[in-house]
Amino acid sequence: MRLFPAGKLKYWIICTSLITNLYSQDAVSEFQLSFVGESMDYREYYNGALLDSEESSFNDLYGIKAGYSYFFAKGAKDFSQVELYYASMRGETAYTGSHLGSDAGYGSVKSTSKAKIIDTALSYSYHYELSNSFDIFGGLGFGYRSWTRTLSASQEEIYKWYSLRPFIGVEYAMSSVFSVELSGEYQYGINPTMEYVGGTQDFNLGGADIMQLGATLNYAITSNFVAFVQGIWEVQEIKKSDVHQELIGSSYVDVLEPDSTAHNQYILLGLKLRY
Repeated sequence: MRLFPAGKLKYWIICTSLITNLYSQDAVSEFQLSFVGESMDYREYYNGALLDSEESSFNDLYGIKAGYSYFFAKGAKDFSQVELYYASMRGETAYTGSHLGSDAGYGSVKSTSKAKIIDTALSYSYHYELSNSFDIFGGLGFGYRSWTRTLSASQEEIYKWYSLRPFIGVEYAMSSVFSVELSGEYQYGINPTMEYVGGTQDFNLGGADIMQLGATLNYAITSNFVAFVQGIWEVQEIKKSDVHQELIGSSYVDVLEPDSTAHNQYILLGLKLRY
């Protein structure tokens, strides 16, 4: 039998006690980091006619999402949560459309465009335990979103807006380690604009709203580490802008940002650290 020296034994006991206490106490904070892949199906319309489209698969447009949550006001069956997250994705999309100012129709130009998306939000939510297995929650967030479309070396568009984001959801614990979460969120765009790089002024969009549905599967590796996979289904609608005169070629023409709809899906794979 191997004996611990007295000093090392005391140190081991203290460390074990601290670790046990850390893992047994209720978590008050959570940090999460995930890989994000986006499948995009974006289409622009004018008077009902399709003008152009952009498409991507999950491995074409991807990035990371990082978030921090703080839990407080804990009761016997409820608690409150404040969350801040930041997500950034970039990659390429398959563009189908036509040259700006051209009379050629949809499909006359096919190319690869570049995309960069930034999404961040601060939210508050209230959680209530209906039973040992069911929790419900709801809250409100305030966020910012931007989408940069680089269609060519001379044409770049930047969509950006703030938004109010009410959401609701339910979480079901299937076992001591597995749980599933379903949620829905509506994002109401505030002051949406589109900057045409090289243009004279920003376009004021008529609206920019998003509806999201999400499903998350959580697996508790330990009481502090949780692995998760999440799927998000999203519909984005942008309403046409005001009309500007822009120099196209050698003459000024009336230009506007048309109506558009995007059907996007996201897959997130990540880890949560609760402490």
